[in-house]
Amino acid sequence: MFGAELHTKQRPRLREKSTRLRLLLVNGNTSADVTTALSAAAKRLLADRASITSITPEFGPPYIRTRSEAAIAGHAILSAIAKAVRSTSSGHFDACIVGCFGEPSLFAAREMFGFPIVGMVEASVVTALQLGSRLAIVTAGERWPTMIDELLRGYGLDARCVGILRAGIDGSDALTGVEAAVGKAVDRHEADVVIIGGAVLAGIAHRLQPRVPVPLVDSFAAAVLQAEALARLGLPKARRGAFAALPAAKIAGIDAELASFFDAT
Repeated sequence: MFGAELHTKQRPRLREKSTRLRLLLVNGNTSADVTTALSAAAKRLLADRASITSITPEFGPPYIRTRSEAAIAGHAILSAIAKAVRSTSSGHFDACIVGCFGEPSLFAAREMFGFPIVGMVEASVVTALQLGSRLAIVTAGERWPTMIDELLRGYGLDARCVGILRAGIDGSDALTGVEAAVGKAVDRHEADVVIIGGAVLAGIAHRLQPRVPVPLVDSFAAAVLQAEALARLGLPKARRGAFAALPAAKIAGIDAELASFFDAT
């Protein structure tokens, strides 16, 4: 059915735990402080199992608050990944984590690059679905609950989500606001599992877990460990269908590294 040719390079190449992975972490915004914090968190999670290249986009918003800012960030993320790939001697990473809960351009990145690209919403929701029947999401930002709801509907992952709550964050006291929102998710929405979503909220789930009677999923931790799992599975990029290599195209006005991924191969 698929032809007699044997594509030996397309065979899965399982990577043992002793194999040190090369992972790329791209921040969704232009805050170098957020990049530093996410990189440190990823290194704590992975220890010596992976080397991590962490990058901050060259342009875009310092914090994503709206759909319009997310659209700009999506371009910036693709450009940042392209430059990181072209700057390596191998031209490849084992997997990439998009460090933004809205995961702009996630599917576009999967279409463009030849390694797994993992987003925080998708990874954390898939994780939560393995822990309970009713999940809720706590995140920050006035518009993010609606934006995440739209994202889940687009992914077809909304059916078991019983609520998306905004945490009231007052200055540096994120913990109090997140804890109050988690309480509502459990008591009012009867969630079996709650996702703490957002790059700036990374680590809070671990701190709150002893005080909460249901599992708390850290969206960033879920994405990092899902990226490791996919990298170790060693599955090939699709050679056919909607996520196969891009067709050749001339795109005006973009940087050379990004444009190179639209060249005919």
